[in-house]
Amino acid sequence: FIIIYIHIFVKDYSFNKKSNLGFKYNLNTSKSFSDTNGYIHSENITPIINSSSISTPNECNSKNELISYYSHKFDDNGKMLTVTSNMTYFDKDVFSPLSQLNTFSVANNELNISNKSLKVDFTLPITKHNMTFNLGSKIANSKVNSFGQYNLGNSNAEILLNPIYNNETK
Repeated sequence: FIIIYIHIFVKDYSFNKKSNLGFKYNLNTSKSFSDTNGYIHSENITPIINSSSISTPNECNSKNELISYYSHKFDDNGKMLTVTSNMTYFDKDVFSPLSQLNTFSVANNELNISNKSLKVDFTLPITKHNMTFNLGSKIANSKVNSFGQYNLGNSNAEILLNPIYNNETK
């Protein structure tokens, strides 16, 4: 099992005392390779059915995130405008071989998600009444792709080592 986490923060760039620009980048990735087989055994008395299955799933995940922001203070009372953009990409791959009752199956699934957003926030303090108005708006776009390949209930154990897929889903 491998996990990698990287967080890169680029220091704010200040144009003057009231304006700055900043960037952040995050990377999360993990890989899980099964060291042991998952073994399930079940028994039924009537009718007599004994069933065993062995599976060794492997999974890989990665997430990349890029954040940029700009903020500007209009005055010393706290009136401020902040614009933030965010892009996130997530990928997941799962490979699952399975053997059960002299039948063999393989599944390979991929999931890809991308999110993009733009957010604008405005802060307006009213010091006379000890109040603050926060106004904001956000627009976002998400896209998801899911793809699966399968070969289920095959009598040849060779597909566990050299997968040949006969079914696909999108």
